[in-house]
Amino acid sequence: MDKHSAPRKAPTVIKKKIENPSTETSDADPSTVKRPRFRKKRQSRLVRIAKFEISSYVLSWFLFLLLAPAMFYLRFGDIIQDPLLFDDVKAFGMVAIIILYIVVVLEAVKNELFDGMLCFFVWPYGLYYLFIKSDSFFLRALFAAAAVGFGYDFSMAAYDKGLEFYRWATYMINEGALK
Repeated sequence: MDKHSAPRKAPTVIKKKIENPSTETSDADPSTVKRPRFRKKRQSRLVRIAKFEISSYVLSWFLFLLLAPAMFYLRFGDIIQDPLLFDDVKAFGMVAIIILYIVVVLEAVKNELFDGMLCFFVWPYGLYYLFIKSDSFFLRALFAAAAVGFGYDFSMAAYDKGLEFYRWATYMINEGALK
């Protein structure tokens, strides 16, 4: 290179703006604006621990893998010998599942009222909402860990209550008490 020559400039790179054709907008009537066809991506926040940034996906999996075996061992291991204490632990687990389900319903109402109403009135929809539609990874991990330990007891108690109601309703219909 010569002392008297000017240094060369690096070429300027112009990036093309890529637009998703499914989310194009126009200045036309709002009723003709195209809506996104695809559901938005799940929002995973990065959590800073010491010098590391860890995704909330990883932390929720870690929470589940930590709590689920502990809940399973607490319920199905032979560590509690007293039958009254064991019944209390099972009742506590079922109450924990109910409380977590109420939190799921409140989360659904916060995000969209219709989903919250469906979760409240149609209880299997709450599970669908939590595991498919919701971005609450920590709530998902807590609910799944509680279900690993105490889901069997909860389902058996719900089955017994449903059977009691069925027998009561059948008795009332047969006896004509509802006339």
